Amino acid sequence: MGNVPTNRTQVFYNYDKAVVDYCHDHIKQLNYSTGARNVIPCVFATPQRAFAQVARQLARKRGATQAADADIKNVPLPFMSLSRVDEKYDPTRYVRYTWANAQYVPSTEKYYSAKSPAPYDFTYQLEVWSRTIDEMDDASNQIRQTLRADEIWLTVNHPQPYDDLRVLALFQGQIEHSEVDPRNKDERVVRRSYTFLVKGWVCYEMTVSSVIERAIVDFYDDATPPEHLDQIVITEQAVDSAGIVLPVTPDNEEYMSTTMFCGLIVGEAQVGAQVGTLTAPAAMRVVGMQAHVGGRVPTGAPLVLQLVVNGTLMPTYSVTIADGASRGASIFASPVAVTAGAVISAQCASVGSGDPGDWIEVQLNANVDITR
Repeated sequence: MGNVPTNRTQVFYNYDKAVVDYCHDHIKQLNYSTGARNVIPCVFATPQRAFAQVARQLARKRGATQAADADIKNVPLPFMSLSRVDEKYDPTRYVRYTWANAQYVPSTEKYYSAKSPAPYDFTYQLEVWSRTIDEMDDASNQIRQTLRADEIWLTVNHPQPYDDLRVLALFQGQIEHSEVDPRNKDERVVRRSYTFLVKGWVCYEMTVSSVIERAIVDFYDDATPPEHLDQIVITEQAVDSAGIVLPVTPDNEEYMSTTMFCGLIVGEAQVGAQVGTLTAPAAMRVVGMQAHVGGRVPTGAPLVLQLVVNGTLMPTYSVTIADGASRGASIFASPVAVTAGAVISAQCASVGSGDPGDWIEVQLNANVDITR
């Protein structure tokens, strides 16, 4: 085992940056004279250190090596401070999965894969400091206007193979504070804190992946196969309804019926997005599809995934996860014949109208030829 030779992304830093970017993009100070809005300074610091942090930024702008007491007294308002106050593992979102599409690195001549990321809930506390209640209410309105049912979606960069993922942030509420302004004992400052719960992921490093170079199959004359092979049936020759063995013909060649992994929707499902790049190991017939929800189920409308073979969409071959359901399965009226080396994937035709659903695993039911 070994690590993929690429630079790792600082996951926690990227989540902090995503929340700060959201604040910079959506919470701005209104200039009542011109009507324009300006960026409100935002520092990643606890409330106790916030003023000192802003003062240091002011000192650096004027070329000073450190902030003086005068800098703290002259900190302009409004400004914001952000801190990550809690991290908690969320077992309800865990999916036991290893990234199937191993990545080949020519420099090392090795393949790399990764385990599914660990789901964590990160709690962030945003502090807004202002001179007046009007400024504070204006900031609150801007936060509320960007929420959809008290939620927002942030784009966060993760290590390979996941890269940019959209993560859910839930608004937990606000608390009004009133305290003495640390810049002057005789003044008071308006302060309000806002809490967000970010449904994040902590990724594992990619490691060297074993690649199957040769498959050896043993056949046993056992009427009761092991339980762990209950989804695989080996047919030596076809038989008729009376149990009489039929001769091997192109219509009843030997095959193996199996269920194989096709792809995984990483994060939230989106209409038009393609899932998976399964390469057919042999000539086979796809007889059905399955889909399993690993995260949030679709609500308001069903989620539909359509079969794609060599880039061609096959709209009459699909699997549907009903509104509020966690899985779906379909058996095709006529199998889809594919050749060895064909690339099979699925395309999202529709998603839930309330919640689109996320982390959906797609599987294929297929009869793989073993005599050709």
